Amino acid sequence: MPPPAAGRRSGKVLGSAAAEITWAALATTDQFIDDAFAPFADAPVTWPARSRRNAVLLLALFATAAAGTLFIRRPGARAAAAVILAAAATALAFPVPAWPPAVEAGEYHLQLHAQGEPVKLDSFAVLAARRTSRVRRKAHRLPHPVYPDREAAARDQAEVDPAERAIRLTVRRGQVRVVRPAGIGARFTELSGADLTAREAGGVTYVEGGFPLRPAFVVRDDNAWVLDASPGAEPTALRPEQSRSVWQVVSAPQQPGLRPEHVRLFHYWRQKYQRAGTLYALGFQRRASHFLLAVIEMKAAPATQPGSARPAQAGG
Repeated sequence: MPPPAAGRRSGKVLGSAAAEITWAALATTDQFIDDAFAPFADAPVTWPARSRRNAVLLLALFATAAAGTLFIRRPGARAAAAVILAAAATALAFPVPAWPPAVEAGEYHLQLHAQGEPVKLDSFAVLAARRTSRVRRKAHRLPHPVYPDREAAARDQAEVDPAERAIRLTVRRGQVRVVRPAGIGARFTELSGADLTAREAGGVTYVEGGFPLRPAFVVRDDNAWVLDASPGAEPTALRPEQSRSVWQVVSAPQQPGLRPEHVRLFHYWRQKYQRAGTLYALGFQRRASHFLLAVIEMKAAPATQPGSARPAQAGG
């Protein structure tokens, strides 16, 4: 109902209205329904072994204290036992490091570089719950949930606050939720110091130059090579007989500094962005719970002579 004329003349707000937005009615685009996030669905979190052990010991101490009130007759001995048990319980309840949070939040960032094009950024947060919790998150632009299918969207009760650029949602025990974009926190600066080039010579592609991220790889289709982009390093020759499967090269046990979170992010990039026959250089970085994958799309240019100057700049 519109406010009275007097309210309009004075400029005062005499009332307000609220509207409920149903995600099920809006979840019709890839922004809301995206199965590229499937690699993160199998990454639930559990309580660490130390936390589970301490919980069992606390329960045992509680049972001991209850029994002590029944079997310790002397008041002095009963008080001393209570003090000892209280000290032990305090040491277990507040260990160092502290008890882990009920919901773990991992922030994932993609930087996609292509020659002659602006840098494309993609980010999202993955929330995994140890116990059912209501979570509130803020982002630099309006966040929204991402669902694996329409059924999950129809069941959701997420609330978005456009004014605060915030989202409230329930993450159930053992569940993994995805929110896009990533929250306010550690933001990776745009990749600098990368001057990779690719050239063809004798039927072999050579990649050379600097790349500031480690570990780094070159990927084409299902093949991958470890990239040595340290100062003064020899060009990396992409010989077919020396290639390996991407999952043999880009795997956490094989590469120092590469985390399972990086591998999931790489899987997401492959499913969503990789194009057949295209040559890419990839580098990974981590800051606490923030994980970065920077990708440079390269085009190999023919070399006029062996050892000639680099013919073209690869990547933007």
